[in-house]
Amino acid sequence: MSERPVGRSFRFDLGGATVTHVEDFANGTLCSNVTVDGTLHHLVATMEEA
Repeated sequence: MSERPVGRSFRFDLGGATVTHVEDFANGTLCSNVTVDGTLHHLVATMEEA
C-alpha cells in the first residue's frame, strides 16, 4: 500500500473568530468550519480542475 497526500489543512485564530479549512484533493472537496461570536458555520464545496 502506498501513501500520498490527500490534501492540506489550515487553522486561523483571528480576533475571537476561528477558521479551520481542509482541502481534500482525493475527493475534490473543501470543508471549512468557522466560529464567530460562539456560532459555528460549516461550509462544504466541491473542486474541479480548471
